[in-house]
Amino acid sequence: MLGSESFRNEVLLKLKVNFSNEQLMMIDDALISILVSYNIKKSETSLSTYVDFFYSKEVDEFLMNKEFTGKSKKTINAYRGLLNQFVTYIQKDIKLSTDNDIMMFLQSYQKQTGISNHTKENRRLILSSFFGWLHKRGRIPINPIVGVDPIKYTQKEKIPLSEFEIEQIRYSCTSEYENALFETLLSTGCRISEVVNMDINDINFTTGEIKVLGKGNKERIVELSTRAMFRINIYLKERNDDNEALFVSKTGKHKRLGKNTLEKTIKQLGKKSGLKRDIHPHLLRHTFACQKLDETHDIYKVSQLMGHAKCETTMIYLHGTTSTKKIKNMKIA
Repeated sequence: MLGSESFRNEVLLKLKVNFSNEQLMMIDDALISILVSYNIKKSETSLSTYVDFFYSKEVDEFLMNKEFTGKSKKTINAYRGLLNQFVTYIQKDIKLSTDNDIMMFLQSYQKQTGISNHTKENRRLILSSFFGWLHKRGRIPINPIVGVDPIKYTQKEKIPLSEFEIEQIRYSCTSEYENALFETLLSTGCRISEVVNMDINDINFTTGEIKVLGKGNKERIVELSTRAMFRINIYLKERNDDNEALFVSKTGKHKRLGKNTLEKTIKQLGKKSGLKRDIHPHLLRHTFACQKLDETHDIYKVSQLMGHAKCETTMIYLHGTTSTKKIKNMKIA
């Protein structure tokens, strides 16, 4: 029966491109009635990428709990994808999972996707969160993740942008939009998703501050540098639309620019600058954090500016950077 269910899921995945959800549900009903008389066994165990039709009550309840506690949609989708693949892989009641099941799954997952050990450890942590939740609520007598050791990986040194590199990128900007976006990211250290949601009315042009909506819908106030304010003002003056968004498309209906577009802009600036490293919004956030730590010597202040609920998160975030020694010398009460 489990083999038939896996087969059914793969068929539905293939059809998903050309059929609506309603049509897929009808096809699924037909497959269930037909396959009940068949016993299908796959020639090799592999990860299924289909996650919409394979159902696990425990996974569903876990994700509902994560949504209730304020986890972002992106995080919940990442959890859902991995957990449903795990359920499909083990082909049994998830409450009967063993440490060996988890290790074999992670090994197979790495082999098929080519992920690094660092990413593999992140996937282990997702499973750890899930099984910890099951065990805490008495759904399973023993937590199988206890028998799965953390995956070791080499932590690459995270090097923030130097002042020279920052100037190179500034010199490569050819539009006021590029100037305004780069300076906003660099001076606020905001996540790219937070910049996407910024509105013009969020800016206090008198104090040079901007209101940011972060993870968990938590608001915070961050400062815009004088250079950022200057570039934003020039950018806004050249616009001829009435969209409330801070960054909008140049043509058409001047729609709010999305995450992919903003990320692409920064990557292209990096290429135009001639720097021999990958330039992306997250690097600007790292650069901001290191600069603020150098300026304030206050990990709590940096944590607040970055929108971290705990300063320990900031410490982990900056681990492997040139500011690591500074952090180690600070006392955390």
